[in-house]
Parts: sequence; C-alpha cells; structure tokens
Amino acid sequence: MRSLLPLPARETRVDLHLHSRASTDTGSWFLNRAVLPESYTEPAQAYATAKRRGMDLVTLTDHNTISGALEIAHHPDVVIGVEVTTEFPEDGVPIHVLVWGVDEAIWADMDRLRPNLYELLDRVDEARLPFALAHPLHRGDRDLTAEHIEKCLLLFPLWEGRNGWGRAATNGVGVGTPPSASRELLTRLADKHGMPPCGDGPPALTGGSDDHGAFDIASTWTVTPPARSPRALL
Repeated sequence: MRSLLPLPARETRVDLHLHSRASTDTGSWFLNRAVLPESYTEPAQAYATAKRRGMDLVTLTDHNTISGALEIAHHPDVVIGVEVTTEFPEDGVPIHVLVWGVDEAIWADMDRLRPNLYELLDRVDEARLPFALAHPLHRGDRDLTAEHIEKCLLLFPLWEGRNGWGRAATNGVGVGTPPSASRELLTRLADKHGMPPCGDGPPALTGGSDDHGAFDIASTWTVTPPARSPRALL
C-alpha cells in the first residue's frame, strides 16, 4: 500500500557566485583601462544555463553593480546579488563581499559606503541581508594577513568555502579556517581586535562557480534546506 505521507522536499541548489557582462568594474587594471568587462555572458543566458544545469534558484553577483541581476529579476526564482569590492579602512587592504537580496535603494547606500568595510557591513546587517566573505586569499585578496583573517572570523557569518575558479590551496583556506572559530577563539579575537563577533560559533560555508564565461555556470553550488522562493532562501 502506498504511503499517504508527503515525500520530503529535495534540497535547494543555487550557484551563489555568478557574473554577467555587467561586471565591468573589475580588479584588472588592463580591463578597466580598456573598458572591457570580466564577462561577456548575457544575464538571460546565465539564467537559462543555471536552470538547465539544475539550479532551483538563480542569482547574479556582478562586480559593484546589480544592473545585470535586475535584467532577469522578473523571474520569480531570481535572487538579486552583488560582489562588492571594499576595503579595511585602517590600511586600505581590499576585500570582496558577496551580498544577496539587494534592491536598488539598499544598493545605493552600499555603493556610497563601499570605501569602508565596517560601514558597509553595518548597512547590510541593518537591512538583514545575508552576506559572505568571497574567495579568501584568492586573486584580489592576496594582501590579506593573519590579522585580517582573524577580523573576518568576527565579521562574517558566511564564508565562500568553495569557489569554482579557486585553486585547491585557496579553497582550502575557505573550507578549513571557519571550523577553527570556536566560541572561545571568537571571544579571544573580540578582545584582541575590539569588535564583537557576529555569532557564537564557526561561520557557515557557501559555494559558487564565480563563472565569468558561461563555461562553469552551476559547476559549484550551495545546498540549503528546501527553499521554494528567494524570500525563503534569504
């Protein structure tokens, strides 16, 4: 006899780090000088490819703009995201932050606050948006020191553990470092750096392809409990 109990819903999959042709504000001096984007992928192409490859929800996280994500925001399964380039104000070291659930008004504030990591995160936290440290020690974040990483353990509730463009060593930092953040360690780091921790335990991990050319879209993804809509995911 067939059971009348509902089957458990499948987990939700989403590639949480994905670029389109809107990523023109790059970390490359040559590309910026030549006014060339880091990606030539059309937002609609990115959306269709992600869906075809099994993603339940789709986001675009272009560099310092939500314009690409807005082009596909009419789909009910799209999360508007962004990859923000910001800096530690005490020494000017750059860092990349992934934020999801952004709208135009919040992005205007975030863009204005971009020069200061702490002010940026305060605004994102005020808006109750999820955010993550992107690709620790990968590409543009090579100048991060041990002290920067300690501060990141206090500041970020999410770390990008798997980046599709990342090497094994740099992905190893993203996966291996957060579990070390015990409550006792976070207390010691809070005392050392004079800032409260964002949680009382290790950051959770996200994954994304960081695709810039439509080849690796949805090759790396994040798994969550069932979330049938962007609101449920956020």
